[in-house]
Formats: sequence, C-alpha cells, structure tokens
Amino acid sequence: MPEHAHTLILPAFDRPRVGPILNSIKQSVAKRVVKWTQTNAPDKLHLMTDRDGKGRVTYRFWQRGAGFDRNLWTPQHVWKVIDYIHLNPVEAQLCSLPEQWHWSSAAEYGGAGAGPITLGLQKLPARPA
Repeated sequence: MPEHAHTLILPAFDRPRVGPILNSIKQSVAKRVVKWTQTNAPDKLHLMTDRDGKGRVTYRFWQRGAGFDRNLWTPQHVWKVIDYIHLNPVEAQLCSLPEQWHWSSAAEYGGAGAGPITLGLQKLPARPA
C-alpha cells in the first residue's frame, strides 16, 4: 500500500517477542527513506520534520506510536487477517486481483511466487473449511 504496510508475524516459540522485530524493520526503513529523501527530494523533507517537546528536530517516516497490533489466537482469525491484507490493495483500487499487487504475499499463496515476499507457509495453521 502506498501509505501504510501490513505485516503478519509468526514468531518462534522460543523467541516470542515481536517488538524487536518490528523495531528492526521500522528503523532500517526509516533510515533509508530519510537518506533517500535528503539526496533525491530535499524539498519534501519538511513532510517528515518532527519536533520533540524540547524543540529538537528529527525526521520521522513512521507515525508516532506502535501502530495497530493485536494477537491472533485461532486459525480462523489468522486466515481472516490474511484475506483482509491480501484484499487491501484491491479495495483501494490499486489492482484488480490480490495477486497483481507486487508487494503482496497473495501470489505466494496461489503458488505463482511472483512477488518479493518470502513466506514460511508451512508454519501457518491450515485454513479452516
């Protein structure tokens, strides 16, 4: 999606904390975006300007806060969220079929493997009937 991202994470049982994973993703993306913007579109840098309570200026790619996260406890809920994520670009009229959205895992689920997403499909619960 052009203005947001969905991530479904199934952490390892011996390392169930998702916070460090999200922090790693968000930090690395933010640093690359800020650097790219400084070099290629400095006139847009003001869109990422953030002032803290003491007036210090930093550049923020992600909005403040942790985002909208939740735990999924049943296979039905997991698959409902997967379907929602896959249909998101279709609902936004960015493509006609979920598999057409390049940054989606939908093609992987269909066996086409056309996108850049690598999945651990064997770890997902079976789709309920």
